[in-house]
Amino acid sequence: MEDEVKERSVKSYRKEQYTLIPQQPGTLTLPEISIAWWDVTKNEKAVARIPSRTLQVSPAPISQIALADEATPTVLASQEVVIQRDPLLYVFIGGLTLLLIVALFWGITLQKKIGRMTDTSTDKKPAEKREKAPQPSVVVV
Repeated sequence: MEDEVKERSVKSYRKEQYTLIPQQPGTLTLPEISIAWWDVTKNEKAVARIPSRTLQVSPAPISQIALADEATPTVLASQEVVIQRDPLLYVFIGGLTLLLIVALFWGITLQKKIGRMTDTSTDKKPAEKREKAPQPSVVVV
């Protein structure tokens, strides 16, 4: 849709575009399209019409059916369903899985290192085997 203003007048446009993809061969009838609009020169309502059309849809060759779309199932003449998948998707999923495994391994290793560092900072000797630190003697004069 677009509006255009020129010299005290407004022109409006509306463009609609459709693509029809027949799913089976045979006769296809497109209905009539009618659009009502206001004719400013005659100052009255007008109707623009596109008449109905009948199309004959021929069957597609098997080579075109096999190449149609890799993402959707394709029915061949023997009624077998062939589903083709993108191998890049499997590589991407495998890479993400490997990245997750590496991150988990790194996290576990980091936790072990942190645990070892906190264990060495505390005294590991049992309470009865610890030597008492000498007490400073205080002399008051």
